[in-house]
Amino acid sequence: MPGFYGVISNDNEKVSKVSALKPVVNNDKLITGELNGDSFYIYRYVNKKFLEDKVFFENENYLIVTDGVLLNSSFLKKKYNQTFLYKTLIVMYERNGEDFFNEIRGSYSCLIYDKRKEKWLFYTDHIGDKKIYYMILDDGLLFGSRIIDIMRMAKKEEINLSLDSESCVFILTLGYMVDDRTTIKGIKRLIPGHYLRVEKGKIEVKKYHEFNNNPINQNSEDEIIEELDSLFREAVKLQFEKDKEYGYKHIASLSGGLDSRMVNYVAHELGYKDILNYTFSQSNYLDEKIAKDIAVTLGHEFIFKTLDDARFLLDIDQVIKINGGTSIYYGIAHSKNNIELLNLDNYGMIHTGQLGGVIVSSFLKRPVYEKRFDLTSYVYSVMYIEKIKNLNIRQYPNDELFKMYNRGFNFALNGNLAFQEYTESMSPFCNVDFMQYCLNIPLHLRINHQLYYKWIMRKYPKAADFIYESIKTKITSPKIYIKSKNFVIRAINKFLNTFGLPTLYGYNTKNGMNPFDYWYRTNNNLRNFINQYYIYNIDLLDDLYEKDLKEMCENLFDKGITVEKIQVLTILGVAKLLFEVS
Repeated sequence: MPGFYGVISNDNEKVSKVSALKPVVNNDKLITGELNGDSFYIYRYVNKKFLEDKVFFENENYLIVTDGVLLNSSFLKKKYNQTFLYKTLIVMYERNGEDFFNEIRGSYSCLIYDKRKEKWLFYTDHIGDKKIYYMILDDGLLFGSRIIDIMRMAKKEEINLSLDSESCVFILTLGYMVDDRTTIKGIKRLIPGHYLRVEKGKIEVKKYHEFNNNPINQNSEDEIIEELDSLFREAVKLQFEKDKEYGYKHIASLSGGLDSRMVNYVAHELGYKDILNYTFSQSNYLDEKIAKDIAVTLGHEFIFKTLDDARFLLDIDQVIKINGGTSIYYGIAHSKNNIELLNLDNYGMIHTGQLGGVIVSSFLKRPVYEKRFDLTSYVYSVMYIEKIKNLNIRQYPNDELFKMYNRGFNFALNGNLAFQEYTESMSPFCNVDFMQYCLNIPLHLRINHQLYYKWIMRKYPKAADFIYESIKTKITSPKIYIKSKNFVIRAINKFLNTFGLPTLYGYNTKNGMNPFDYWYRTNNNLRNFINQYYIYNIDLLDDLYEKDLKEMCENLFDKGITVEKIQVLTILGVAKLLFEVS
């Protein structure tokens, strides 16, 4: 993700070292600039999309740098009676204090230096979509939008970098980081809804927003659906109008699921009909077939990218540079492989349906909030699950919010980093107001897609005319039929698995979006790449004095299925980057 990086320090030599560290920017779609003083240096390199939203300003009182897309910039300028966005942000801060960022709507990060108070403030948005990483020094701070930028600055400052072996275990189990962890010791991530304050030598992480799931909505089901639909339509409109503000065409992902389908159906009904849809999956899988049928029905342009050659999995080193190994690398790789082939010059943000199913529904399967967090659910590997059960984890009110902030924001939204290389990306399901409303709906109404199905069938019945990939049938099918079909599929898969045969759906058959085991078994190029990457890099863990971590990686690679091998490669990719970064 392009963005900004820099240093704050009273040591002029440290500031000078970082200022001499110019990034290699070969992309003509990025705009660059730098700001510096006796005790700080900032470098920005942002994509040119929605450029008026990206403030780069300094006067005698303030310094402001932002990145991303601010969906409600026009509203805020009007509310605060300002013409320019930088002035709007200043007035918001002066009137509302440090919590002013709570009014922001969009994928947005920001730093403000209040020169009169000698106070620095760094913000990420409510869902942490625009990353801010930082490393605390004895006399200051390194900060940046990318982990690799902090690694480069740290090496310039002759700071020894090493793997955080505890955090690496999360990659070998869950497949993603938890809380503010990264794979590198000393480098932390600013968590969603929080900001970093640096003032008079004191560095603090403060909260300006936190989602809650208190079941306070006591309206009837019909009233809830009406309000939910109204808020969603507003969220969709907010995003698509932002494209129009800049004169961009619309582009939106589309799959066999419900979430992207709803974004496209609602946008279409609101009058946004000049939409390009794209889909990527194994060829002839349901994702391709369903998405194509929906796009044709809506009259949208449609592009399909096959993943059959699994070539996207070869791009590990570039992916690790983008996400710093904060999640299993394949999650970004297929998005990157697809989006970099498109010419996005005339298109605005990429509209997705990310997290829709767990916001309108829930991560939970039972209508009970648990205080204890079940780390064994949603894992890629259970081999070392016992090792993370006793690790220190930030406290959350209940398991749904733990999963939303970690499985949702930390992991699922990490795929946006691939899009942010070229443009911006948002999901209307992640609109703060819509999301909070859904979380306040009583859990027993939301779980297992009960409310989601009713919303679609009552308000957008034509969207229910297509198969839902997850259940392999339409949501209008009788519940007994859906349960029976899923039971039969699971039973057949279990039987086939017992005898080592390809299952109907899953990793080891081509009938899936990401059939890793099938690719590993049938694709010599991929199998050789995975094995050779492992062989060439596993001993780097010896050089990093990570004996225990190496043993875990060896066991998981030797005994694990393909996705577990990819988990190991993610760790090795970070180890490789530690030696190569300069």
